[in-house]
Amino acid sequence: MSHSLQITTQRLELLPCSLEVAQAVITRNKSQVKKLLGVTVPDDWYASEVLDIFPMYAQMLIDDPSQLGWGVWLMIHIADSSLIGDLGFISKPDQTGTVEMGYRSFSRRSHCLDSHSGKIRNATNW
Repeated sequence: MSHSLQITTQRLELLPCSLEVAQAVITRNKSQVKKLLGVTVPDDWYASEVLDIFPMYAQMLIDDPSQLGWGVWLMIHIADSSLIGDLGFISKPDQTGTVEMGYRSFSRRSHCLDSHSGKIRNATNW
């Protein structure tokens, strides 16, 4: 995984989801995800909507590795080193520079603004 794409805010570390992590998610290999990320992974992270996305996402990275950073990102809560959600760009920017973003959190804390503002600040630098 390219750590040059890593984004850190006051509370969160945002990482683009590598092909290796995506493949571990697809096979529901929680211990491998934990090992690759070095964080706690909650049981409810393997929700059906996540599993539906990851095969397509993994294939996208296989077909075009430059897509890393323009797909799934993982939200790590710094204080307890735990995976608390995922977010991402739907695709690379279009011809006008517009991108669509999505977000999902598993904690009761609101991290949407923190995570998105971190991504927006950094997206223009890629």
